[in-house]
Amino acid sequence: MNLLSNQMIGVGDVIESQFQITYPPPTLPPVSWLRQNPTLMTLAAVILKIVEKHTEDGACNFILLCLWLGLMGNFNYDAIILSDLLEDHTILKELYMRGIAHYSPPRLCFA
Repeated sequence: MNLLSNQMIGVGDVIESQFQITYPPPTLPPVSWLRQNPTLMTLAAVILKIVEKHTEDGACNFILLCLWLGLMGNFNYDAIILSDLLEDHTILKELYMRGIAHYSPPRLCFA
């Protein structure tokens, strides 16, 4: 039985394709692979902030994704301002090039 909403299944699909990992993982992934790539960390921050603030059960979904990515307690997401991230042209370019977002202003491509 799948307890995730269609929206969260879409978020999971984006994370699986962008970070080359599967859900559920056999074990928690090491944080180092993600933390060593600033681009992936930024994309993870964008996805996590959107999930936390703009999905039903956002706080629970945020925790689930942090656990999956091995980021619980390892990153200060409270300091991240989503609107600032989405105004950064470098970040927008990554979102568009990777197919995570479309249109202007960006809309994330979750189911």
